[in-house]
Formats: sequence, C-alpha cells, structure tokens
Amino acid sequence: MCVYDHSSIYPSIHFDDRGHLWRSLQEGVCYGTRSAIDALRLAGLVDDSSGGSSCESTPPVSIAVSGGATRSTMFLQMHADVTNMTVVVGTFDNAPMLGAAILAAVGTGQFKSSVPKGRRRRKSIHTTTFQEQIDEAVACMVHELKRLHPCPIASQEYSRLYSNYMHFTAQVEDLSRALATNTTVDYRSMEESLLMPSSPSSSPLSYALQSGREAIVMPSILAADFGALSAEALLCEDIGAKWIHVDVCDGNTGCPGALTVGPQSVAAIHRSCPQLMQDVHVVSDNIMPLLQPLATAGAARITFQYEQVLQMDMPIDDSNRYFDECGVTATSIGIDYKLYYICRLIEELGMQVGVCISPDTPIEVLDGLMMLHKKADKDCLLIDNIDVLAVNPGFGGQVFNEQVLIKLRSIANRYPMLKYLSIDGGVNAETALKAAEAGANVLIAGSSIFGKNRIISDGRNGPLKSYQQLNTILMQHGL
Repeated sequence: MCVYDHSSIYPSIHFDDRGHLWRSLQEGVCYGTRSAIDALRLAGLVDDSSGGSSCESTPPVSIAVSGGATRSTMFLQMHADVTNMTVVVGTFDNAPMLGAAILAAVGTGQFKSSVPKGRRRRKSIHTTTFQEQIDEAVACMVHELKRLHPCPIASQEYSRLYSNYMHFTAQVEDLSRALATNTTVDYRSMEESLLMPSSPSSSPLSYALQSGREAIVMPSILAADFGALSAEALLCEDIGAKWIHVDVCDGNTGCPGALTVGPQSVAAIHRSCPQLMQDVHVVSDNIMPLLQPLATAGAARITFQYEQVLQMDMPIDDSNRYFDECGVTATSIGIDYKLYYICRLIEELGMQVGVCISPDTPIEVLDGLMMLHKKADKDCLLIDNIDVLAVNPGFGGQVFNEQVLIKLRSIANRYPMLKYLSIDGGVNAETALKAAEAGANVLIAGSSIFGKNRIISDGRNGPLKSYQQLNTILMQHGL
C-alpha cells in the first residue's frame, strides 16, 4: 500500500441522496481493510491454512473489530462481505483500555501462575513466563459477543467492485503523492486516466520497474477452459491483463503430441477482446503458412520457437529480397538465413517479433538476431521479446527448471536494450520471485493463474487473486 494514498470519491454511479455518499465512504474504508489484509497475506503474515479460496463458504481467517465501528451492524456486515472473512466483536469495545487492564493485571501479579487459588504452592511449581501470563489474562478477560459471517452473493459482487477500486487507486497515486508533498501536478494530463470507465478491462494498467521497463503478467490460455476461450479471454481482461499468451503447437518434434489452437481461435479471442494483445507462441516446423492467417486473426506478436525454425525446409532464394533491401547477407550478421527471413516477414505483416528458446539452448545463438533493427526505427531492436522456456514446449503444469535463472541473468546483462524478457513455464509465486530477481519483466503463467482442470464456471476469484499476487511480486522484486 502506498503511504501517500488519500481518499477519493469516483462517481461510478449517480448519487441520489446523501445516504449513497455515506455508503460509498463506508465501502471505501472496507476496501482499504481488504487491501491491507491482502498486503499482509502477500507478506506471509496471514494464516490461510485453515480454509480454502475466497470463493468458499467458510473464510480462512477472522477479523476482530473494536471501537465505535462495533456500534453499526451494517458497517460490520459490510466488512465481512468485502473481505469475505468472519467479523468477531467482543463484549468490551474499548480495545486500548482493555489492553491496559490486561497489562495492569499481569503487572500486579494477578496471573503469576496457573495454579488455582486456595491450592498450596510448592517450590517445584513451574513459574510462568510473561507471555504465558499475558495469554492467561487474555483468556480470562477477553470474551466474544457475536460473529458476523460474509454473505457469499454479496462477497462475490464486492470482489468485482474491489478490482475496480484497486484500478482507480493506482490511477490517482500521482495526485495523492503531490497533495501529500505539497508539490504541483498537471491535472490536465491526468484527466484521461481519471475519467476512464469503471471497468479495468477497458484500459489495462501499465506498471514500470525501477529500470523503466514495463512489468507484465501474461496469462497463458494453455491452462484455461478450452471450451470457452473467448470467455476466458474476457476474464483475463477483467482481472487487468494487457497481454495473453497463446501457444500454437502442431504436435511436431518440438512439442511431440501437443496439438493446441490455431488462427481461428486467435481470431475468436480478438473479436471478443480487441484491446487484449495476443502474444502467439508458434511451435512448428512449418511456420510459414501460419504467419499471414495469424496476422489477419489479430495477433499482436509472433514469438517463434528458435529450434523449430532452424529445422524448417525453405529455399535460400526466398530470403534474397530481404537481404538485398538491408544490404546484408546471412554470413555478415552471423545467423541462419531462415531466422532472418522469418523475422522480417513477421515485421512486414505488422506484428511484433519475439523468439523463444528451450531450456537447453545457449543464449549465444541469439547474438545475430539481436543485431537486427526495425526498418521503421533504426534505433529499436527488431526482436521485442525473448521468451525463455523453463519447461519443454507444448504442455502446461510442468516443473520449473531453475537452471534457466542463470540464462535470464545472462540475457538481461547481454542485451540491455531488450524490451521484454519473458519467463515461460512453471511460473508460480515462488518461481516468479526468483525469475523477477534474475531480470525477467514478463511472467507468463498458466496453471498458477487458472488452476488445474479449470472450467469457466469456476469463476474469477482464483485467477484475480493469483494475477494480483504475481503482479505484486514482479513489482517488488523486478529489476
């Protein structure tokens, strides 16, 4: 959470009376509570071991509430619904006074031993520690009055609204910092971001790392519900994703037996989510016939599998026009002519160019490709993205190969002008942290976002929570 955050009222609905305004303020406080709990959970300070996901009927932990808030049952219920946690209220609502009384009781020797009064003490009696005395005093003096449990329907709706709240909070952060530090801010330049539609899907957030590189968490639909890919893409957009990763595998030697999707699926996703950019990872020995259909379907980037392009059967004459235009030869730039041809053809079709390497491929093979620049901008590298596989291509749910962390560090140091360095395969909260610290600024995650054996009716809570967790890890540990 940002220490400069200030309260803001965003008119996403029409206020008919002062009651609506008052309720919005109360809900804002509840969203702040949930944000604080999310931060504690990410830090490992909330024990979720006793419960399941946020969509289950029994929340994993409870919240103890004291003070004036306990006098409003509606406010307490709102906290339970927004956080999806049980709210516990004690018999005495003045927590500071109760805490002082507990310390006073311990300090005056009221809880020196657990031996009942009237029973003779012996020299061998165990002397309690200060913490044990505190625990005994709490058990004796703190009593529960009532519990308020979350309403599942209300909690589901508040989870949707909470994502909007977090989206808007990020948009006003610069303004909040300016107000807190008494500096000036260009309100006109912020107008477009402040007056955006309430749904985060209409304008995905962009996050920058310390180096200035963009931080991206990219859901991989290889782990989504294949029977409802358009709906799953809408869900990705809804939880804040700017990109999704689409694996197009034809079952060749690079991914034996893995048959995934093709241009028709890319087109269907693009029709449903035209603003959602698709990074299409093509693993095929015959990529040529796929490029034009994928461009027409709406692919934003083609990330080709390096090893498979080398195996492609293509006459050298087909690449002559590209070499002639740029005044180079395959020998002069030190790469296979098929790689050069594929890169220029992808660029000509209006898509970004990415290259993916398997775990065993040395990074030195990319040196020639990283010498290429865009025709329209000679200062920009032609390769926008290097996708480092931590698993074998084509199948989700594999174990992360930690040897690729060395490769990530080497690529980050070797090609400092590279825009996107992606880690792909086996990405979860633990491996994401290691990959971010090694230099990756794009986390491609399938199973960790969607879960295993997912169906669309499983809802959005799981993917939303996982997406936000990975995004937080990347922002905190990315370079």
